[in-house]
Amino acid sequence: MAINHDSVWLADLYNQLYDSLYKLACNRLKEYANYADDAHDIIHTAFLIAEQKDIRHHPYPEAWFYKTVDNLCHNAIRSHWRQRKRSVPLDPQNDSLLTLAKEESESGAVELMLTLQQSLSAEDYELLKAYCIQDKSIDEISAETGYSSARIRVRIHRIRKKVEHLITTVLTLLLCRFIN
Repeated sequence: MAINHDSVWLADLYNQLYDSLYKLACNRLKEYANYADDAHDIIHTAFLIAEQKDIRHHPYPEAWFYKTVDNLCHNAIRSHWRQRKRSVPLDPQNDSLLTLAKEESESGAVELMLTLQQSLSAEDYELLKAYCIQDKSIDEISAETGYSSARIRVRIHRIRKKVEHLITTVLTLLLCRFIN
């Protein structure tokens, strides 16, 4: 059986760089849950990419690994923020704050939903419903409405801010009623 020298070289480099790459990835991802697992996955991804790209002849392979791990961490952080932005629930069944309000006052939760529907234009409400409840992508909504993806993204951001303000205001009023 022939020994693949590229695989041996890559395995030696893995053993040499793993600890420092792991520390780099953990440091970049430390604010996120399961960052240790993500850091481990990122390092393995970097070595898989290296194997596919055959970086043996790269002038600075160690530097390539540090930069690749750094870029993969950046992509993971971006992905985390995208998922976090999409996780603004508007359905009263799924939102813990709204569930709490519903437990305290059934009429309060209904009042919150009515306030939300009345405060948003019909177009904004439908856009938010398509994005958050029907889980359509920005590109799908863009194709349906004929507006650019950038315009849809900005509108959703502005609607979210309005909804967050409305929810805070209504919950504050409900708590004031409950306390008094």
